[in-house]
Amino acid sequence: MRLRLAKVNEVQFLISIKRGVWGSKKTRFDDWKIGDLLVYIVDKSFAGIAKVDGVPYLSNRQIWDTGLFP
Repeated sequence: MRLRLAKVNEVQFLISIKRGVWGSKKTRFDDWKIGDLLVYIVDKSFAGIAKVDGVPYLSNRQIWDTGLFP
């Protein structure tokens, strides 16, 4: 199990929690495993923690208002 950090704004955090997904334009998910933990940092403070429960996948569906993160 690995611990991963995500520094995001409040809107992006809430979208991620509501939709149950996390996205990136980079290929950083290649080594993510089920059971890894993602810690959310919002405005320099701990905001939440999520557990990876599936394998990475590509999607062309836009979820975030800041762009497409396949």
